Parts: sequence; C-alpha cells; structure tokens
Amino acid sequence: ETVACRMEGKAADHFEKVTNAEPGAALIFKCSRKDAKIIVDDYFDSISPGDLAEELAGDNRLVIYRCGWKLPDQSNRAAPANLLVWFNPVESSDISIKRTYYPTMMDLLQKYPMLFKREYQINNVADFSEDWLKKQNYLLHFDSDLK
Repeated sequence: ETVACRMEGKAADHFEKVTNAEPGAALIFKCSRKDAKIIVDDYFDSISPGDLAEELAGDNRLVIYRCGWKLPDQSNRAAPANLLVWFNPVESSDISIKRTYYPTMMDLLQKYPMLFKREYQINNVADFSEDWLKKQNYLLHFDSDLK
C-alpha cells in the first residue's frame, strides 16, 4: 500500500523556517507509515553538505536543503533555492519504504510547486557534497559575487 505522509504541526513549522532560511540550512525528516505523518529528525541553521551526509549515514530520510542557484543569464548572481533530496541508501530494498518516501516527496512537490528548484534521489550519502552541488549549478550562498 502506498502512503504519502502529511506535513503538520512541528514539521510544518520547521518546513516554513527552512524554506526562508539562509544558505546551508537543512531540515531532515522521515516518514512514519503508522501515523502517515512527517516526523522532524533534525534542523540545522547552517550545515555543510559533508556534515549533512554524515548525519544521514545509512538511513532513509528526506531533506530540504537551502542553497543558492546560479542564474544562467547572470554570471554574478545566485537566487535562493530549496532542494528536496531523498537519501535512499542502496542497502535499503524494503519496498514499503519506497512506497512511503517516494509518494511523500511527490506530494510535497505537487503541493508546493514553486518552492522547490529540483528534487533528487541520492543512494550514496557521500555523493552529496559541495562539488556535487556546484555541478548542478548550486552554491552555498546567494545574492553575492560568484567570481
């Protein structure tokens, strides 16, 4: 059975906070199949991609990561961006997890289409790095000189 978890209460408060935060803010959450709710694991006002990867080692989690997106037509500007990332370790083959996390991610994208620049699924948490962000045209800052 497919279950999309709801964002309410404390999770909704943190969701609002991270989507308006400074670059490097992150909200880590998980889905409770039993309650069909999103549960906040942790919130960081500022965390590097590498430190975030260490926090996630081995667990299925959804993360909203606040960063800057390099504007394609302006080489010296970056706009605020929210990334929605599903960290899905390769070892995790439990189909019930996939039937919870994927629908929850899609539900968030449908409810807040203008809020997320992109969504990603990452199987190896070590792949989430500053270099990876740069390859996707993301930066750890916005509205600043990108020399």
